[in-house]
Amino acid sequence: MRNAEMVNELSSMSGSKYVARAILQPRRVRKKNSTGFGIVSRSYRHFPCSSRLAANSVYHDHCTVRRCGSISIGKSSSESDGPNDSSWNAPPKNMQMALNARDHIESGANWKFLRTPFERTGLHYLHCVHATCITAHYGDGVEDVADVANTLPVSAAIASSFLNKPPMETNRMLTRLEEAEASLVSDLEHLHDYYMRPLLGQAHVMSTSPSFTGAKDAKRRLSNAVAKIFDNKRQSNIKKNSLSAASASGTSERAAYQLPRAGAAVMGDLSTWAFRLLDVHTSFLSALRQTRKTYSGPNDLIPLFLEHIARLAIYIGFVNQHVDVLRQFEQLAFADKKFSRTISAYDEESQRSEFRALLVTVPVARIWCYGSLLQAIHASGETDFEFRNALEDCLEQLEGIAKSIWPALQRIADIQRIGLLQNNIGGLQESLLTQDQRVIHLDKLKYRTSGSSGGWKMANVVLLTDRLLILREKNNDDGRMYIRKNMLLSETIFSALRMRSGQIYPGFGLTQCGYSEIEMQLLTNESFLFWRRQLKQFAKQQVDKGRNTLHQYHKCGGIIVCS
Repeated sequence: MRNAEMVNELSSMSGSKYVARAILQPRRVRKKNSTGFGIVSRSYRHFPCSSRLAANSVYHDHCTVRRCGSISIGKSSSESDGPNDSSWNAPPKNMQMALNARDHIESGANWKFLRTPFERTGLHYLHCVHATCITAHYGDGVEDVADVANTLPVSAAIASSFLNKPPMETNRMLTRLEEAEASLVSDLEHLHDYYMRPLLGQAHVMSTSPSFTGAKDAKRRLSNAVAKIFDNKRQSNIKKNSLSAASASGTSERAAYQLPRAGAAVMGDLSTWAFRLLDVHTSFLSALRQTRKTYSGPNDLIPLFLEHIARLAIYIGFVNQHVDVLRQFEQLAFADKKFSRTISAYDEESQRSEFRALLVTVPVARIWCYGSLLQAIHASGETDFEFRNALEDCLEQLEGIAKSIWPALQRIADIQRIGLLQNNIGGLQESLLTQDQRVIHLDKLKYRTSGSSGGWKMANVVLLTDRLLILREKNNDDGRMYIRKNMLLSETIFSALRMRSGQIYPGFGLTQCGYSEIEMQLLTNESFLFWRRQLKQFAKQQVDKGRNTLHQYHKCGGIIVCS
């Protein structure tokens, strides 16, 4: 995908137009609906962050953009009872309510026939035509947040388009289902042949789909882009010449990036799962087309779905095993720049969803697609009485699969966010993808080195589970943020700063391994409330760990810290 346009409103929240483009990179198109909210088509680059630490709300699709210098969100996908909850879009009132709500959804309560929609999975690489963005309307600047258009991949778009739609005639729904299933099969073939084979060092077989028919120039562009990744000019020329010559049968040899052994094992696992999913959905597509030839009513669909949903149990293993595999993949993409650039080159020339979307998001969308179709048939009452129980069994089995994979989807969403974060911040020496890593808070603060004669500087701060990143701007074309400080929380002591004359909000200091202290000055009330709660939690954690230097609590300037 191409770089997103500048997001001006996020400048006032994150301190820089660059942090919006480098970290958030929303590519969305805004429409109006009767509620006053914006209907937003989200790109895979949308990066939801939360200032609601108490709720651990990093699985959220609904960003509330405020003019307060930080990013806050409403109720997270992991914190709600379901879309029928009247407080779905409201922020949690306190920690206990948020934690209770999170446990409620993770336990699968109130999931009557898959009524928790796909958008609530929190998956990051998702193009969705029905995601809503709750936006505070403070003027034209906010419009820029959702004013960038993007192309939707067919599979995810059709999957989500079943949601929140008025009932339609069953034949039309079947036509759309067949189109969506054919698109998924084509996507999985594309994933396996276009990406997996070259990354595993095998020859790529050109697809016969319309998107590649006659794409000789595109093949040459891709060959050149991949060839440039390799250091040796002679190698590049050899690869370019060999790749540009397509055979009469429509096959071509593509530049095969030679992965190290560990990387080949990771890609081998992903390739195996892609092939297994392809087998399941190809069989279903064939059976669906056969059923449509003799279709006489919704009753004909029930046996078909009973058989198919039994095979969909493969998704439980697929999603749960992908947690570790995707973490290893993102670590590999971070450490091996040739590997990362190879994927980017293929993404750039592909006319379909990008590699990361095809790995998890697009396939998993099918569960909710089937659920929406069966739910519509169930609501229509067109099935005979003897088939109605079987239809409800189908829905319950689908919902059972969704409940089984839901916790893993939240962990995958975390991995996706951290992967995007570390790819868009320069100066990182090691991967941020440690076990259970999460983005907790994104904020804009002022900082300076204690005792320094220099004035206050603006800083963009990212709080993760195990560290605090202080980022600086760099005035260059890539618009990326660069590391100024990377502070592990386990090695950092937080202390309060008393308010100075003219300050509205207090600040806090950071001391690491005896080095000079960094002073942070808060700018907004919401930022103040967050850091007061956060520093209190840090203090309690450090006391619980027996840190001798942190042995009692006191209040200083309204922030509860340890001394």
